[in-house]
Amino acid sequence: MRVIAVANQKGGVGKTTTTFNLGHGLAKRNHKVLLIDLDPQRSLTIQVKLGNQEKNTTTNIFEKSEIIPTYVDGVSIIPATRRLSGIEMTLSNVLGREFILKEAIEKIAKDFDYTIIDCPPNLGILTINALIAAGEVLIPTELDQYSLQGIVDLTETIEKIKKLYNHNILIVGILPFRVNPRRLISKVFLDSIEKLYPGRLCQSQIRVDVSLIEAVGYGRNIFDYQPESHGAQDYDALTVEISERKYV
Repeated sequence: MRVIAVANQKGGVGKTTTTFNLGHGLAKRNHKVLLIDLDPQRSLTIQVKLGNQEKNTTTNIFEKSEIIPTYVDGVSIIPATRRLSGIEMTLSNVLGREFILKEAIEKIAKDFDYTIIDCPPNLGILTINALIAAGEVLIPTELDQYSLQGIVDLTETIEKIKKLYNHNILIVGILPFRVNPRRLISKVFLDSIEKLYPGRLCQSQIRVDVSLIEAVGYGRNIFDYQPESHGAQDYDALTVEISERKYV
């Protein structure tokens, strides 16, 4: 099973949108997919209308309870609850707290081909758990200076995780999100990313598309909502790229 953490400590860069649509893209190719909502904001959970669920959640994982993923519209999901926001304080004195998610995923690994983790927009213990559990990290980013700095900070954390805990973790791709091909500055930032991280920039780019926003509002993946849209085309291309891409 491949475990992919979708991470960037900057918010609003497409982590949840990417987790959701990449997961559905893989499921439509007959892969068994598990999505894990590790963000206390619960955007992924709300999108699939599991906001009131209190059992079989990521909070239960960190309480070390047995969990059974919920099957929704072609993928399985472990949703988040409001209580997840207090987990970091609860875990502060727990021995081995960095490995809780990894141990939980290993128990159900045989049931899935892919596990995709929607990480919170910070580098706290929840994100650390995701990076230790994952073999790969996908980094969505907008093309601006703040997002570029976010990539730098995250990659530094990944290197620390690699040295201390997870020697196998690698960046599977840096994904440009909400790209406007007409803006010259977009190419400037793409060139900067390629220069800083050669070979890690995804060939796929997620263009600006109102259909992606609308799909979220309806709780649907982009392939079902607007299969001919730029968003569907772009996430289909990403799905193919990730499924075929080797570690870099």
